[in-house]
Amino acid sequence: MNLKDLRWRQRYENLTKAYKQFEAAINDFDKLSPLEKEGLIQRFEYTFDLSCKSLKQHIDENALVLYSRH
Repeated sequence: MNLKDLRWRQRYENLTKAYKQFEAAINDFDKLSPLEKEGLIQRFEYTFDLSCKSLKQHIDENALVLYSRH
């Protein structure tokens, strides 16, 4: 396994873990205190940021070109 594959695997595992934690918090939303709900917002931000970075890495490493009609 080369270094790019290793980094991608690590990033994907981190993203998967972050998403599962975010999903678990969403499922228990009604049970959360106001402070925990604020933490949920931070968990969303972290998961969203990690998603964007993972997608960018995938696009860059595979030399994908994206086009938009807008």
